[in-house]
Amino acid sequence: MPMKDRGEICVLACDGGKSFAEKIVKNLNGIIEKENTEHGSKRSLVEIVKSGESHFSNGEVKTVVDTSIRGKHVFVVQDIASKVPQDAATGKPRYSINDNHNALLSAIAAAYQNDADYVSVVCPSLLWDRQDKRFKREGILTNITAASLKAAGTRRIITIDIHAEAVAGIYYTLDIKYEGLYASAPIIKYLKDTYGNLKELNFCSLALDAGGAGRAMYYAQRVGIPFKSAGKERDHDKTNKVDGAEMLDVVTGNVLVVEDMIDTAGTLIRSLESLKTKTWGVQGVYVACTKPYFNGEAVKKLDVLYDNGKGMLKAIIGTNAVTLPKEFVESSPWYKEVDVSQLFARAIYEINTRGSVSKLKE
Repeated sequence: MPMKDRGEICVLACDGGKSFAEKIVKNLNGIIEKENTEHGSKRSLVEIVKSGESHFSNGEVKTVVDTSIRGKHVFVVQDIASKVPQDAATGKPRYSINDNHNALLSAIAAAYQNDADYVSVVCPSLLWDRQDKRFKREGILTNITAASLKAAGTRRIITIDIHAEAVAGIYYTLDIKYEGLYASAPIIKYLKDTYGNLKELNFCSLALDAGGAGRAMYYAQRVGIPFKSAGKERDHDKTNKVDGAEMLDVVTGNVLVVEDMIDTAGTLIRSLESLKTKTWGVQGVYVACTKPYFNGEAVKKLDVLYDNGKGMLKAIIGTNAVTLPKEFVESSPWYKEVDVSQLFARAIYEINTRGSVSKLKE
């Protein structure tokens, strides 16, 4: 018996995910146009559905879909960590990650209850994805995120470089299909295109903790450079508090630090401070990071480490998996942004046509 078609692709963008959704749709239409030309397909181009997101004075949020989505395969796009839109008075993000998660639930519910055939969620960052284990009397909250998405009507989630891979299992137990993408391929391409042969430039790949060792080792293998590691001590009584970092290997030359995210930059700063105390001849530090959250005083601290190009920090290569203000991206000399929207666009196309997503993870 042939599989049922999932219906025409339809993109519903939350306010926090609108910028990323626009990039995804542009790439997605490029894929569709190519398939139509080369294989005689007759797939329609994709547009972002007209909708409205209202935030009430008490903090509640409501999403209204303005056009019919009945029978369509709806992809709800949200970036809960988005730094835009910004509050004009404070310059800070107008909505918190909790606000954006609630907006996501509202959009999913609107799609599901307006008779979408299938609802998939595109969300590069997931609420509470770092709260997957207990140290004292706190609760494990990653399962609450998954349960809320399920209750709203989610059938599938597409994300990127989740902090703890084991979290994927929670979604499967709730019958939510999970697609975890990786930013390594576009970031490595950027590194090669920009800097050339990293081995000849005496680079090594450095993991700042045990959790990032696999990721840093993968980068080392892909570009043919040595792998090094460090360790950190964390105070679990406080949030974003790293007590210290110690190099476990001798590090020389240029250093490629590989991280899934930069939050307040505490781990990175402690590690660079540790490197400064050594006489190993470190020339410069380059950071590959999928999710540049840059919370708190992170940007100011990184500006100091860069020191107008004279400091140990040379560049942070992040991605648009987190939507940062355009002014920051264009004016910060140490920050380089890699586009991962094409990964999500291809994943959306493959899922809708029942193709292969695995090839995007190679």
